[in-house]
Amino acid sequence: MQAGAAIAITLGKKMIGLEITHNGKKAVVAGGDTLLSLSAVIAAYGLEKKTSGSVDPFGCLSVFGISEASEKQPQQMLTWLDDFDLTVGDEITIRFIEVSRVQRPKKAVNIPEDEEPNQPLQPTAPSGRG
Repeated sequence: MQAGAAIAITLGKKMIGLEITHNGKKAVVAGGDTLLSLSAVIAAYGLEKKTSGSVDPFGCLSVFGISEASEKQPQQMLTWLDDFDLTVGDEITIRFIEVSRVQRPKKAVNIPEDEEPNQPLQPTAPSGRG
C-alpha cells in the first residue's frame, strides 16, 4: 500500500491534528479522519556523564498514528516524521488542533489482523490541577 493511501488530504471536513514546528518552522501537520491514535514522541540520548569517546547529547522526534480498519483497508501504522534529528537548543512546538487539511504520512505499514492493537483507552476528563 502506498504511503498516504489510508488518509487523503481532506478539505472542508474538520479533524484533529498535531501541528509540529521545529525552531519556528513548520515541520508537519499530521492527522486524519480515520485515526484511532496520533502521537508525537521526543527522545533524548547521550545524557550519561561525559567521558572521552562519548557522544554529545542529541534527540529525535517521531510523529505517528494508527488508522482504523475498514472493509477496504486494513489497520495501518502511519508515520509522518521518523527519527527527525534534534540537537541541544532546538525548540519543538506541538499544537493540538482542529484542521481541514493535513499532510499525507510519509509511510503507511499494514498491521496484520492477528497483531491489531486493541481499541485505544478512552481517557477520562481531567479532574483539575493542583
